[in-house]
Amino acid sequence: MSESSLGISQLIPLDTVSVRQKTTVFSGNEYVVVDFNGQQLFHAKESGGALNLLGGKNRAFDITITDMQDNKVITLRRPYTFGPDKMEVTVCNQLASVVRQEVTFMKPVLNINDPQDRLVLRVKGPAVRTGECDFEVGEALI
Repeated sequence: MSESSLGISQLIPLDTVSVRQKTTVFSGNEYVVVDFNGQQLFHAKESGGALNLLGGKNRAFDITITDMQDNKVITLRRPYTFGPDKMEVTVCNQLASVVRQEVTFMKPVLNINDPQDRLVLRVKGPAVRTGECDFEVGEALI
């Protein structure tokens, strides 16, 4: 088992994690992933600077997630596209998932797809977003 797969394995027994954002204007966004006790599990850093951040929620980005020993665990890549929004999730340098945002009128919905871009899970967010948001994870109805 590689170092990066050891780092991600600590997510298996958890039913809840929280992501806390720390924004730094000139060096990209930074995040911490914590468990239900507030213990930090991962650190995430977005590449890019102030010009990339000005793109808002539609910007392209690369986020590297590392464990507490600074081993790269996950990479999130959102290329700039003119078409439907998507993000590639790489684990241990292999494509693990493609995440696509579903067009809806009320609640945000993310489709979690396998590496071949076939639907596996649907994640529904709240209609109104506040500081803390709970998301529903459900199996895809195929």
